[in-house]
Parts: sequence; C-alpha cells; structure tokens
Amino acid sequence: TGTLNVVNTGSSTSLRIENGNADFLLQAGDAGSDGLHFYDMDNSAYRMMIANSGNVGIATITPTEKLDVAGNIKSTGLLLDDNQKLQIGAGQDLQLFHDGSYSRINSENHGLIVRTNMFHINNGANNESLLKATANSNVELYYDNSKKFETTNIGVQVTGVLDVGSVQLNGAGLQMGDADKVQLGAGNDLQIYHNGSNSFIQDSG
Repeated sequence: TGTLNVVNTGSSTSLRIENGNADFLLQAGDAGSDGLHFYDMDNSAYRMMIANSGNVGIATITPTEKLDVAGNIKSTGLLLDDNQKLQIGAGQDLQLFHDGSYSRINSENHGLIVRTNMFHINNGANNESLLKATANSNVELYYDNSKKFETTNIGVQVTGVLDVGSVQLNGAGLQMGDADKVQLGAGNDLQIYHNGSNSFIQDSG
C-alpha cells in the first residue's frame, strides 16, 4: 500500500499509454497551456484537457466554462436546480428554467416561434385539455375540460353564452341553431329565436 508517484526528470512532459487498440499521451502543461491534456496519437488530436482553473475541455484545449465541449452532446438526462437556466443562442437569448414556483420559457429579446402540425396544452395532471391547435384545421379553447370556443372553415363556433360589450357582424351575419336565443337586456327580457317550426320575438319585460 502507499502512493505511486510517476515523475519525469527529463525534458518531456508526457506519459504514453499504449496498447494494440489505442495510443494516447497524457501530457502535463503541453499544447501551449497549463493543465492536463489527453492526446490521441492515432488521430493526432487533443481529445480532452483539464485546465488549472478547473475547467474541463472536450475537443478543445481552451475551455472557458466548467465543461466546454466542441461538438454535440448525447445524454440520458440533464438535472438543473431551481433558477439554473438552460441558455441557448450566442447571447443566451432563449432561457428555460424553473424558478421554484413556475416553469418558464424566456425569449426577451426576440420572438418565439413554435413549429408543429399539432399543438396541445394540457393541465398539470395531463387529464384535461386547455388548448388544441391543428394545422389546416381548427383551434379549440377549453374551460374545465369543456370546449367553449372553436375556429371553423367559416368563422368561429361558441358553445354556451357569448358575453360581449358590442358586436359588429359582416359577411354571413350571425348563425344560430334551432332554439338558440339572442337575449337582450340585463334580465334577458327580449329574446329572439326559432324553435324549428316558428320564429319568435318575445318580450317578458
């Protein structure tokens, strides 16, 4: 037991590790910078380095962050604490993070474009719909998992009561089904409707 010290008293700063399948140099303070470097002899390339600052570089010998990778990363997971951000873009313009209470997508300096042929928003339990949008089709809005508003090929369809301050109609006007009523007044005293056989203008005021 004890410590194994490998000390080079000569001019070289490299430890060569070689077998039939790989040939690597472990270099201290080489490649024009301090730190520890892993050099691939077979492909004449620096694969990784650990700088004196503690920064780790993969495929780069000048890491500027704790982990600096020149290339793509494949991972089975990414864990970030509250308020730790996934930042994307040269100026970190797109930020994804959780602040402890809410999950946030921030794009303060630019627009945010979502490209998909089907876009659904569900509640946290994933058992209620909030919004559905489908390319070349409709957009649906829900209240308590009940569809209340839908775009159609001729306009929009509202399920329930439409409460508006004023209405301006163009084109085909206002289309309603049998027994659906236009109700006017604070107490709905004036009602206009068709029951399938007859049309009515009814004043109960």
